[in-house]
Amino acid sequence: MTACYYINAPEVHPTQTDIRAAPKDAVAIGCDVTGIPEPLDFYWLKDDVRILDDDGDDTESIPNAFVIFKLDAQKDYGNYTCVATNSLGTSTATIEISGRPLAPVILNKETLGRYGRFYTLIWSPTSVPGDNSTQLINIPISRYIIQYQRQDVIENISIVSLRWPEDALSAATGNYGSFVLFDLIENSSYVGVLCPENDYGLGDCTSFTFATSVVVYKPSPESEFVGNACAGEDTCVGEWIPSAADRHPSVSMVTISVGSIAWLLMSVS
Repeated sequence: MTACYYINAPEVHPTQTDIRAAPKDAVAIGCDVTGIPEPLDFYWLKDDVRILDDDGDDTESIPNAFVIFKLDAQKDYGNYTCVATNSLGTSTATIEISGRPLAPVILNKETLGRYGRFYTLIWSPTSVPGDNSTQLINIPISRYIIQYQRQDVIENISIVSLRWPEDALSAATGNYGSFVLFDLIENSSYVGVLCPENDYGLGDCTSFTFATSVVVYKPSPESEFVGNACAGEDTCVGEWIPSAADRHPSVSMVTISVGSIAWLLMSVS
């Protein structure tokens, strides 16, 4: 009787592909490796450079999973590639470790605004990562970029840059972001994106849509919250009408042509 054996080149499957973590946090990375005959060589690359262990030997002695106990932003952020080789071929997989923030969660329950000339955007800075990524909740955020435009007019796009949390922390209970988009057109539909950013780069963006009503209302100088509805500890939606004094002088807002923000649109796609 002749024995049959199935042989194949190695296959490498990372346990995660996108890891977000703050400096000084612990991070575990790993790859599952299969192949017959078993891989003869397994090693790690960081940014395409082979990793050495503490003794100066290459990572044949480093297992297919390891822990960075105290993340150093300058030294440890980057792309980690596990490489497995046997007599039939080579397989690789890459894991990115970064400090870029994940996408925020839009909390507005109603897309139709209460008034025609402004709309209050409310969000949570913390999102739940997908099945193939992980985030530690203390990743810092230094600012948010809000981009929006009328759905039927594409010539101009408005961009607002907000320091976090100074310019956008909501007065409502909880760690929510809140900002009023001004100078809108009543009875119109808008589309936009909300993007977090920190010292490690532009984070993941969240798309949103809203519509303005036909009601044109000019707030009095002392107006603050005209409506506020909170349900439990996880959601809070409100309409804030600030006076002119409430508009923080550090908030920058510009209206520019479509071509000038290609970099932002590319980051969302």
